[in-house]
Amino acid sequence: MCGVAQLENFRLKVFRTVAQHLSFRKAAEHLFITQPAVTLQIKALEEDLGVRLFDRKGNQIFLT
Repeated sequence: MCGVAQLENFRLKVFRTVAQHLSFRKAAEHLFITQPAVTLQIKALEEDLGVRLFDRKGNQIFLT
């Protein structure tokens, strides 16, 4: 069960970092992970919550 909690905490950390930078790429650089890994974590969090967390318009993202 501890591993699940750590994963959820990591997803929230990824979300917070993306929200601060409004950039998946910059968040990835800050977290020392790849941009596809950031995207996967955000998608998983959105699926878990059942809501979109970011609006994506071209190369820009915005908090919903």
